[in-house]
Amino acid sequence: MYKLFLRLFFVFISFQISSSAFAQNPAKSTSEFNVGWYQYFLNAKLSKKYFFYFDGAYRAFDFYKATQLISFRPGLGYQLSSSNQLLAGYAYFGSYAYQNTDGFFRNEHRFFQQFQTSSSEGRVNISHRLRAEERFIQNSTKRENYNFTLRLRYQFNLQIPLWGKELKPHRPYLILADEFFVNFGSGVVLNYFDQNRLILGLGYKFNSKYNLQIHYINVFIQRASGVNFEKIHTLRVAFFHQLDWSRKTE
Repeated sequence: MYKLFLRLFFVFISFQISSSAFAQNPAKSTSEFNVGWYQYFLNAKLSKKYFFYFDGAYRAFDFYKATQLISFRPGLGYQLSSSNQLLAGYAYFGSYAYQNTDGFFRNEHRFFQQFQTSSSEGRVNISHRLRAEERFIQNSTKRENYNFTLRLRYQFNLQIPLWGKELKPHRPYLILADEFFVNFGSGVVLNYFDQNRLILGLGYKFNSKYNLQIHYINVFIQRASGVNFEKIHTLRVAFFHQLDWSRKTE
C-alpha cells in the first residue's frame, strides 16, 4: 500500500509540474493568488438509508482581507451500503473573479449528483468521489443572461492516522487528495480541462460528531479563453459536523 501511496503522490506532483510548464508557454499567461477558504460541512442522518447534507463556504482574497466567494450546497443522500452512497442537490455560488477589475459579483446556480465509495487498506482510508454538475453561470457582459455548462469532477482522497492503526477520536491524521475537473457543453470551446486541486492537510477527530481539517490546496485553473491560467495558493479550514436526526426506537 505504501508503494501505491508514493506512486500516487508522484503522479499528483508530476501533474502539477506539467500543468505549470504548459501554462508558461509564451502565448499563455498565468496569474497567482492567495485565498482563504472557510467551510462548514453537515451530515445528518434522517433514517437508516437517507441523510441530509449541507455545506457552506466563505472565501477571502489574501486569506482574510476581502470577500471572494460565498456558497451553500444542500442535498439529500442515500446510503447504498456501509461504504457506498449517492447524493443529489442544489448549490448557489456568488463570487468575484480572482482578477477583480470591474467589481462584478457573479451569481451561479447549479444542480449536482454524486457517487462516493470508501474503503481501507491497512492504515490507509481511501475514498473516491465522482460528481456531475449542471451549471447556470451569470454572463458578465449581459448580466440578465445565464450560460449553461456541464462539469464532471473526480476526487481521490487518502487519510492516514499519524499514530495507531485506524482513525479514532483525539488522534491527528494526514490527508492527501487530488480533484480533477472537466467541462462539457456547447458553450465550452477552449477549456475542456477546467481545473485541478492538489490537497495536502491535517485532520483531527474530536469525537463521533466533530472533525476539523486544515489543508493547503494548490488550485490550477484554465479559463474559458484557453490561454489564461490561474494558480491559487489556498489555505482551507473545514469543520465537519455529524448528527443523527432519525427517530429513536427502543
